[in-house]
Amino acid sequence: MALFSHRALFWRALQAPASVLLVGGIGLATVNSATLQIGVGRKYATIPSAVAAASNGDTLEISPGTYSGAAAVTVIGKSLILRGVGGRPILDAAGYVIPNGKAIFVTSGPDITVENLEFKNATVPDRNGAGIRPEGAKLSVRSCYFHDNENGIQGGAVGSEILVESCEFEHNGHGDGQSHNLYINVVGRFTFRFNYSHRGNVGHLLKTRAQENYILYNRLTDEVGGAASYEVDVPQGGLTFLIGNVIEQSGTTQNPTLIAYAEEGAKNTTNRLFLSHNTLVNDRNGGTFLFNAAVEPAVLINNLFIGTGTLTSGAASLTNNLTLDRSQVMNAPAYDVHLTATAKAIDWGDAPGVQDGFDLAPGFEYVHPMTGLPRPVIGALDVGAYECSDPAGIFLHFTGSEKTNAAVRLKWLGNPAMTRILEASPVLSPPAWVPRATNHPGDAATGMGVIPTSEVPMYFRLRGTHL
Repeated sequence: MALFSHRALFWRALQAPASVLLVGGIGLATVNSATLQIGVGRKYATIPSAVAAASNGDTLEISPGTYSGAAAVTVIGKSLILRGVGGRPILDAAGYVIPNGKAIFVTSGPDITVENLEFKNATVPDRNGAGIRPEGAKLSVRSCYFHDNENGIQGGAVGSEILVESCEFEHNGHGDGQSHNLYINVVGRFTFRFNYSHRGNVGHLLKTRAQENYILYNRLTDEVGGAASYEVDVPQGGLTFLIGNVIEQSGTTQNPTLIAYAEEGAKNTTNRLFLSHNTLVNDRNGGTFLFNAAVEPAVLINNLFIGTGTLTSGAASLTNNLTLDRSQVMNAPAYDVHLTATAKAIDWGDAPGVQDGFDLAPGFEYVHPMTGLPRPVIGALDVGAYECSDPAGIFLHFTGSEKTNAAVRLKWLGNPAMTRILEASPVLSPPAWVPRATNHPGDAATGMGVIPTSEVPMYFRLRGTHL
């Protein structure tokens, strides 16, 4: 019941109106709030002019078009919602000397929401320009596109909260390895979910120094020709959860490690790392999937590894992880790592449990581009970021067997989606096992036999224990 409640509450939160989801108890949407419209023919022609006129709790609706230089760059010191409407407006800092020396948006107000905007070409003299520089107590960013900046988002006030959801980060970085697609400072809590970060320009696809990190259901893939360093870098530790992510290292990476933890020392208050139900792909010849420099062992449960290299370097506790070749996912060259119907990872997962008050079971799956759906529950959990839902991949998970004088008796976990039960394997083919019983939890097939069949069966896997 606790597991169901956690997932249900999470899904309801994702579906809540923005004013409810993103501002918590502060209550941005008040009776006295106003909506200010920005764009050609609107009352406000530029974003800074509307920000100057707005009051706390107002919503700024930005019409489609390109807002260049001074028409876009601003410091936001109020609690506001800034939202692109009718299309995605472009905020372009190309060739503009950013007067604040930091970013297109500097968000210093106590509670700011940014939605459906494109940020590009932010540069400053210290090579650390960003699309957004967070400096307030709370920032929420949703459905935005950051590309060709020195950083996509960079910064964060100590103790603050940052949520980034359903955003794309592409080819950010000055090229010196000191700037990244996304770089979060020592904030209190950082949540990163349903995002797509790719093709980093020498820096990392995601770097965070937060006290708490919730990296959930994202696609972080450097891809062909990508030049990122780490895919995920957590340099000073923190309580960190990576659940349900697809993480890929390119063959042209700047660093052979996919995920690095506490490389600069475990400096945060709590320093524990949990990886559950991620699919990690190494397209480089060799390297390391996870480097953990902390004393506390990293906990890895039900993760899927594809490609060559060392699984972990440093202290680690590994439970029920699998290494597969690319033939067992749908289309690895196109970064589609859904399981094939006969993948060994199907039904191979164990219940990952709750750690530090957070449920490690995957409640969702990343859906490209930049969204997520509830993860189906089909028999036992599959290992990796995706549950196989192909009808030919609906497998039964057997829990025990015994021989009698008349037959073989099997018990299995129930799978209501299974309508026809056949077993085909290299050993038994062309004959097939046919259980003569219904398919419900704990049922036993009291009559078993080996019979020939010419049918193409719906396969299930005959397995009593994990090897």
